[in-house]
Amino acid sequence: MTVGTGIFLGLTVIAGVWLYGQTKDRWRWTRIGKWVAVITALPLLAGVLWFAEERIAARPRPTAEYGGVTLGATKREVIYALGQPTEVQEDKEPENWGREVLKVSELKDGTSFFTYRFWAYGGLTVEFALDTQRVAEVDCFVLGEARCPSLLGISAGATEDDVVAHLGTPSKSNIADDLSGVKTLTFTRWNAEYFLDKKHVYGFALFQPGAKTSRFREPARMPPCKNGAPECAPWERAWSESGKSPVAASPEEQK
Repeated sequence: MTVGTGIFLGLTVIAGVWLYGQTKDRWRWTRIGKWVAVITALPLLAGVLWFAEERIAARPRPTAEYGGVTLGATKREVIYALGQPTEVQEDKEPENWGREVLKVSELKDGTSFFTYRFWAYGGLTVEFALDTQRVAEVDCFVLGEARCPSLLGISAGATEDDVVAHLGTPSKSNIADDLSGVKTLTFTRWNAEYFLDKKHVYGFALFQPGAKTSRFREPARMPPCKNGAPECAPWERAWSESGKSPVAASPEEQK
């Protein structure tokens, strides 16, 4: 409070006391006091209600839509919402370390993008369920010039602390064991995942619980470490025993 404000409030109180002393026998001060209380309370009540509404509106709410795509949508509904994909991805097992990306314009004659389960629109990828062929997951990564819409009020660039403060403690949190340093925060309550690099969000995923996708395939995504350690580099895993060899040698050995 400034000195000027203090002087003004002090003079207001003094003036009120003086006025009461001069008119207490002639004015109905009880009724006046009630009206003053009501007039004063109304703005305060309005302020409290506005603040409460703002807090409630800021809370995250479950959503089934991300990037213009709704979970459970058909392929034709996705085309209606986003158009035809620019790229598709081969449907391979997660152990193969990723899916081959194919440009739709370069697909072989007679091959339609419609037969693929993974459609890409820049940084946004739509995955269709193995059984129903309806949207089971939508993810987006800020890579290169790609940009991603926010998910549940979290935007790209937000810190891990920002995510936890807004959504609460994640159901699962882990750092990838492929030396990428990427951390994944999973919120089963919201059916959402956030991917962080150097403690900042750069990727999002909204998934359909229980849908048959690559996310829930068995066996485990990678074979165990050769030395029995709980974590190791990709080239230190027992790939030969699993029948797959995505990384046969260390970066030094590959030179």
